[in-house]
Amino acid sequence: MFRQSWLSSFFVIVAAATLSAQAFIPIVNIQFTLSPSRPSKRCMTTSFSSNDDTGSLSDNLQLMSKKNLWSVEECLEEYRRDKENVVFLDATWFHKGSRNGLDEYLEGPRLPGAQYWDLVELSCSYELFPENNPKKLFAMFPPERLVASAFDWMKITPQSTLIVYARKGARFTPRVWYMLKRYCVPDQTIGLMQGSLEDWIRLGGPVDSGTLDKSQHVCNATKLAASKATPSYPVSPLARQQLVDMNFVLNLLEEDEAIRPIILDTRGSSFATKGHIPGAIHIPYSSLTEEGSTIRLKTKEEIINILKDRVGTDKYERLATESVLLTCGSAVSVCHLALAFEELGFVEPMIYDGSWNEWGKDPSTPKET
Repeated sequence: MFRQSWLSSFFVIVAAATLSAQAFIPIVNIQFTLSPSRPSKRCMTTSFSSNDDTGSLSDNLQLMSKKNLWSVEECLEEYRRDKENVVFLDATWFHKGSRNGLDEYLEGPRLPGAQYWDLVELSCSYELFPENNPKKLFAMFPPERLVASAFDWMKITPQSTLIVYARKGARFTPRVWYMLKRYCVPDQTIGLMQGSLEDWIRLGGPVDSGTLDKSQHVCNATKLAASKATPSYPVSPLARQQLVDMNFVLNLLEEDEAIRPIILDTRGSSFATKGHIPGAIHIPYSSLTEEGSTIRLKTKEEIINILKDRVGTDKYERLATESVLLTCGSAVSVCHLALAFEELGFVEPMIYDGSWNEWGKDPSTPKET
């Protein structure tokens, strides 16, 4: 017996149009029955790769609001030009090993006035949202209200210029970039620095030094979630529109492989060692960054060659016009590919929020090795 079509189980977050941006409440993990149409076929914004830009820094600054990838020089120039509106977000985070991004942020140095964006702290955790994350999944995308409260705490407004950066060796800045793109107002200026804190210092960029008190300088999700105050930042009520759940993926697998969305898995070696969703194609997130760097994205031409090599020419043509499904370990490294798709002008992909963290633990889900 076939499950109902995957097209009717697209997992979205919706807020009533009559609610003001200040008054909306978070609605999480609610599934609706939709008419049989494909998910949104759009890109998050017009994009310009810093690898392709020419001309002076002054010329490039005119394109800043539409760019995703900013060179360290461009970030430094923007800070010097408009430091009152620039907010640096430290996205240094490590999924394994002895390094701790939060500790390094607190110890310094940091970019001037930088805030630390903790993708685990600011997530839909079981501890804060047990009804929305009953399986205790890791780093699920957070409710809109929590993000709005975090923005307020960090003094981020729709007029702020947000620059995401990290220390050398960090890998997952695209996750923070993706969250900002989805949760911020459409015309927010957001840059992902294509270089490290160490590169910034090497170019003579100013930094803040000295040790910070975590209780005073890092937002606490528990306190934010408990607050009765209405957030002022108008977070998009459709921030999680592209996220899908396990039932959606199960329904998708019932469809003919020739017509169902392509599934791309961005994990590393665990794709082969631990298994994967049937039919998923492996595109390791590490293959999308420059050799010798964990932060800088490869050129468009290099990424196109990687995609064609991994999925084949025929399927590659579908990537640009159809919304594919991205999955990984916990919906973190998928954001590398979401960023790459944005740079190429492809349709915005769907993301399986639970990813292998959920799929791999469930004995009833089909798996391939």
